[in-house]
Amino acid sequence: MFKTMFFNEDRIKYSSKLLSYFVDVSYEELCNSLKLSKDLLDKDNYYEKGQRVDYVGRIKDTYLNIEVNNSTDPDVMRRNVLYAFRLMNKNNKIGVSNRDIGKTQAIQININNFAFVGIDKAIDVYTIQNKDNIGLINSPIIIQIYLPNLIKKLYNEGVEKLSEIERLLLVYVISDIDTCRKVSIGDVIMEEFIKDAKDASCDNDTLTSYDKEWETKLWGREEGIEETKINIVKNMLKDNLPIEKIIKYTSLTEEEIKDIQNKEGL
Repeated sequence: MFKTMFFNEDRIKYSSKLLSYFVDVSYEELCNSLKLSKDLLDKDNYYEKGQRVDYVGRIKDTYLNIEVNNSTDPDVMRRNVLYAFRLMNKNNKIGVSNRDIGKTQAIQININNFAFVGIDKAIDVYTIQNKDNIGLINSPIIIQIYLPNLIKKLYNEGVEKLSEIERLLLVYVISDIDTCRKVSIGDVIMEEFIKDAKDASCDNDTLTSYDKEWETKLWGREEGIEETKINIVKNMLKDNLPIEKIIKYTSLTEEEIKDIQNKEGL
């Protein structure tokens, strides 16, 4: 569904809305000027294997990359950082003057279906700088989004405590339609996305052409989904949320929740 809803010129408003929070360009300008790029990075040499990215768009001298990650394997994050650097250097070809080298900006957004131990933030931003927070170069900028932390914030604090970008991210990734509608109330783009995504999922042509790889990347393997859900339930139990509320937000049964509670000694 990620490919259907984002890597699509006819639905450019959805990725434009997300990207507008992270670039110094308005949503309206992105809708009019953002161009989708091919999802296979250029090879540095003939023998190199092509590297496929999830999403690349471009506006002026800025490349915008979105990666959807389900694995905490350090190699995955190293690979993504490499993508960002390659995009930053994409225009540094033979014949480009020294004055123009380095003008290309790369912004990468990693939507992670996990959160590293010790990180409680839902959104974190990384740049290249020294220990005194003095920047070395202005590119790449890497934005980490940790979905479990964002979902936990929704469960613990409610919709009213979410920022607009946090609400948008939840609408884009949560599969529960009732939760999406609750989060999207009052925002035209979010409400349109829910309707459009629902229509697309019912479209036979979409379903038959839909690459299983994208579904796996967005929602994770079944065991990954279950692991994430179990971790969320554990956190909710630790925060003493009523079982009735946990049932509402996770769609698990009371027996399943109590089973997790007993196994974890909570």
